[in-house]
Amino acid sequence: MIKELLVSKTRGLNLRNGLKIGAFVLVWMMGLNPSLLMGGVGLEAGWTRGVAVGSDRIAVYGIVTNDTERPVEIVDFAMPGAAHVMLHESVLENGRMRMRHIDGFVVPPQGRTQLEPLGLHLMVMGLDQAPDVGDRLSILAEDAGGNIHELVFTVQSLDSLEFEDN
Repeated sequence: MIKELLVSKTRGLNLRNGLKIGAFVLVWMMGLNPSLLMGGVGLEAGWTRGVAVGSDRIAVYGIVTNDTERPVEIVDFAMPGAAHVMLHESVLENGRMRMRHIDGFVVPPQGRTQLEPLGLHLMVMGLDQAPDVGDRLSILAEDAGGNIHELVFTVQSLDSLEFEDN
């Protein structure tokens, strides 16, 4: 698992220090919540739909929370077992819905940022394998200060329209 996470670093996560991801993984493997130890940013009610047949991508939704007293700018994302994770925004252009890449976003102090269908969301592309319904997965989010935060989400059925609290 550690090797897989370190490989994801070379797929787009611009970490200034490889020790940060190593420490994150070590804390995570010990059963602790690294998000609480590394800045108080997390994902509430995180969810995705299952992978459609013939697809290698998923969209991730939920509420990004910031429990700190300072704004946190999220600048990059990575996920083990995926080629890319990008922040997208759905916009209406010339009567058609399109996804537009967004470089990052700021979560205000003690604030929340909504990721939702037809709005701001994370696109996970190039999945090595399709996750199963019920799987809990993690995206690593890097803030402008180089801190790593874990965004945990659950795979729901392909026809899901919102978070299903099981």
